[in-house]
Amino acid sequence: MFRLPRKALEKWFDSVTDGWNPIVVRELRRAVRSGLLFAFTVYHFGLLLLGHIVDWNDPTTAIFWRTLPTVGSMLLMGFVGGDRCLCHVDELIGTVPLTPTQHFYGHLGTSCILSAFFLVQALPFLAFSSSVLLRLGILLGGFAIAQAGTLFCFTFTIRSQTIVEVSTIGLTTSLVCLPMVGLPFATVLFFWHVYLSPLPQDVLTSWLLAAVVSVGGTLALLSFAYLAYRLSLYHFANRFKNPWQAVSVNMGIYLLWSCFWSVVAFAVVLRFSG
Repeated sequence: MFRLPRKALEKWFDSVTDGWNPIVVRELRRAVRSGLLFAFTVYHFGLLLLGHIVDWNDPTTAIFWRTLPTVGSMLLMGFVGGDRCLCHVDELIGTVPLTPTQHFYGHLGTSCILSAFFLVQALPFLAFSSSVLLRLGILLGGFAIAQAGTLFCFTFTIRSQTIVEVSTIGLTTSLVCLPMVGLPFATVLFFWHVYLSPLPQDVLTSWLLAAVVSVGGTLALLSFAYLAYRLSLYHFANRFKNPWQAVSVNMGIYLLWSCFWSVVAFAVVLRFSG
């Protein structure tokens, strides 16, 4: 009974995606056929409904629990759609005539489409809140972070040739590399909290600080995305070299870039506190 609608849907999908990047087409098909997309959709809608049914006393808590399901879904499906976190080697490399840039945009495009899928689902729920702009900003920020996280993980596993390498490097990236890149920002925050006085309330609520933080955060995120793009091209050019060497190169470069932006953030906040 369900066979005819499924065939019609697959035929429509083939006609729509004709001429698309092969990686995008392959990963979207996998997400649908494996049931992952359906499972995440049910999970997403269920948590969204629960977050809006519960009567939260604290507005901050309400915003957090009503945006967390969407941001979490975008992050998780972004990593899954990025393909490299599925613990299998990309069989399209060497079998389909794609350039390194096409491989990169294929994985990024898949992550963007899957993230946008959940973002669109969450938009109608914004109508039931007074903090529409704030929640929309959090969701858009989550969308950007999902893509940055996907690209970050992607650069660590490009040289992987076996499932074991993809699995171990992916685990190392999650448990070691991600916290290490965030270490400079955590150090600056700790130093500020211990040795310096907090910002005055009128400064914290000023539009100028909000604008500077928003613009600075966007620039930092874009710079990390561009860095991931350049590193991916470099690793594709050295595809058959040691994958752990790629991990070392990435860690050094990402850590230096994170130190730079943490110093910039510290200087900005120091300027506002003076």
